[in-house]
Amino acid sequence: MPVPLPPDDPRFKQRVENTFRLDPEASERFRCGHAKDLVQARLTEALQGVQYDVEQARSLAVSIANNIRLDLEQLYLPRYKLVAHVLISERRDQGLAVGCRFLWDDAKDNFATATFENQTLVAVAAVFGTYCE
Repeated sequence: MPVPLPPDDPRFKQRVENTFRLDPEASERFRCGHAKDLVQARLTEALQGVQYDVEQARSLAVSIANNIRLDLEQLYLPRYKLVAHVLISERRDQGLAVGCRFLWDDAKDNFATATFENQTLVAVAAVFGTYCE
């Protein structure tokens, strides 16, 4: 028989009763305009003056995506799952098309995108907020 975790254990998750809410409150909706401002600010802050390096691009993209997600979690959007995706590519005067697929409800879910360019790199960030019933 498993032993229950004590409440001060970091693996302990508080269980709450179902609310049976199917829609978010008006004040709790994912605001794409505010999210876009946060994403753009984080991209500019992290990539200003950075030169493209293939060895560091992956870790830098992961770091920026985690920071964006943490910034958006500070907004406290209950029942929203936040997914942040960052792509960093070398700039060589070529075309770039980025696509994402997501299954969602148009009435409850939303997304925000932002781009950053300098002399050596192009970065595209997308944040998806999906409402979990």
